[in-house]
Amino acid sequence: MLHTRYDFGDESPATDLTHRQLRAALADRGGALWVDARAPTDADAAVLANSLRLPPPVVAWLCHAAPRPELPPADALTCLTLADGSGEIDIALGPNLVVMHDRGSHAYGAHLTPPAVHTIPLGIGADGLVAHVVARIASDLDAAVATLGGSVAQAITDAARRPGEAGTALHAVQRRTTGLAETIAADQAAAQTLRAAAQVHDGARAVIDTALGVLAEAAADAQAVAEQARTATPGPEVLALAAIARDVAVIKWLLIVGMAIIALLALRLAVGY
Repeated sequence: MLHTRYDFGDESPATDLTHRQLRAALADRGGALWVDARAPTDADAAVLANSLRLPPPVVAWLCHAAPRPELPPADALTCLTLADGSGEIDIALGPNLVVMHDRGSHAYGAHLTPPAVHTIPLGIGADGLVAHVVARIASDLDAAVATLGGSVAQAITDAARRPGEAGTALHAVQRRTTGLAETIAADQAAAQTLRAAAQVHDGARAVIDTALGVLAEAAADAQAVAEQARTATPGPEVLALAAIARDVAVIKWLLIVGMAIIALLALRLAVGY
């Protein structure tokens, strides 16, 4: 289903535009049109193709999970994907148009759906809206890395308290940090692509530059957290304790089984069997 919002300078943007209104909004280079293509149907694909005149490869990408297209400059469209660790947002940006397809992004759900949708800065243009999304995702990723950094100390404490599970929590931190680092790198590349787009103005470009700075810091912090988790992995002493703990558990189990067998034999002797 498509949700539309069109800012044309009035205090209250128009929403839920008809096909005719979408064509008129697209022709108005002084306004900004946002289309939320969440769970798009075949009918929605037809609207994107006919009313918004998006090229077939872009429609297939947004609506049918086709590969992201590479478009010639003449199309005046920039296609990119942003991720935040929980999902992704596919974005097609034109001079006065932005179409977004959310695929499970936490940032999208937190900042681009009601009631947060009413605070969308669409008045700063379609490029400004996308720059705003980049900035929000960069902030969320930076916070996620900081949270992982704080979890390393807890993981070390847990490994020391439960040697039988030594290293499990630290390895989980390493895996999570690696995943975040890959997401950050992909978003850095997408933000650079957006920054270089002809339809992005200086104001939006400044927002993107700030977001790129945040992403660079998050990438450096993620690398530091991964190294901290790697070097904090329990050494031979802790692993030896873990092996001893497992051996003790096995011995206890064997003793319990042995005592149960002895008790059963004693019972049978007592009843004369």
